[in-house]
Amino acid sequence: MKWWKRLFLSVISLIWGYVSVDYLYIALGNLTGNRVHGTGNEISGTLLWQLAGFGSFIIWLLLLAAYTRMIRFLSPKVDMIEVDKQEKNPKMKRKFFDIILQYGLIVTGMMIRWAYLCLIYLPGR
Repeated sequence: MKWWKRLFLSVISLIWGYVSVDYLYIALGNLTGNRVHGTGNEISGTLLWQLAGFGSFIIWLLLLAAYTRMIRFLSPKVDMIEVDKQEKNPKMKRKFFDIILQYGLIVTGMMIRWAYLCLIYLPGR
């Protein structure tokens, strides 16, 4: 993969991770029913909010799968084929460097957001 594509995807991954913390917090709050919503009918309203939280979580997973597919599309298509001397069976080893790098940057973005919340935002309140 060219360096500018990897840099562009790295920036997207950091932003994705940074924003994902808040998005997943809201989705999990809706899913568990911990978030307070002003509705007239509490039982059906809670069920609707739980379904909305579940749907939000599924949307996040689908977006992550699409992003992984895009990374696989942009990464080099070179796979290694190894032949085992004892079994004589060819085994294909796929290169996952780009996916591991981008997932690592997503987790780094999440940790940056979490550190911001714990060290700057929350102590000031």
